[in-house]
Amino acid sequence: MTIVEFEDLLDRLGEDLSRWPPAQQAAARQLLAESEVARRLLQEAVALRQLMTTPVAPASQGLRDAIFARTIENGQSGTRSGTPDGPASGVLPAWMVPSSRVVRLAFLSICFVVGLACGVLHNMQALDLNEVDFHDFMATVLDVRYAKD
Repeated sequence: MTIVEFEDLLDRLGEDLSRWPPAQQAAARQLLAESEVARRLLQEAVALRQLMTTPVAPASQGLRDAIFARTIENGQSGTRSGTPDGPASGVLPAWMVPSSRVVRLAFLSICFVVGLACGVLHNMQALDLNEVDFHDFMATVLDVRYAKD
């Protein structure tokens, strides 16, 4: 076993050699007996596992209160008249957020039609055809098989 293979097995199977397949265990133990680099890699993997399993100290009550207060404060400052505009509120500039559900629905419908048209045009160019059978195109997109006449 090479150092590269050993390091790959450490990454994939973990630092506990007893969980490795028997053939790799024997080869890894032999490499550990011969190589200082392999022993260092194993020590680093064990140390990393310990760091990852050590519980993190909880935040103090004062810190948690300050975070919640700031969150609530930021949530209220990003709204108009105390009511959010929707999921994009505070993320997009105000001029980009549609003001009503009808406008949102119309925008999504236009996006759908434009996307469909781009797909058809792309398919026409990719196949170098002047015409595209819309039914075949939609069947391909939706992965549907249908009987032709």
